Amino acid sequence: MSGALWAGEVVLNLVYTSVRNIRLQLKRTINEMWVRGQELSEGSKHSHPIY
Repeated sequence: MSGALWAGEVVLNLVYTSVRNIRLQLKRTINEMWVRGQELSEGSKHSHPIY
């Protein structure tokens, strides 16, 4: 029985780690998109149009 329990632990750890990694990636991507949006809006405010 301990072998099955150990396998379950391993699977749970893998799932937990991958979920945490995905959440970190999502957070990083959202932050980068937000920063880029801020830079774009700031740039359009400060930059002079060419025409």
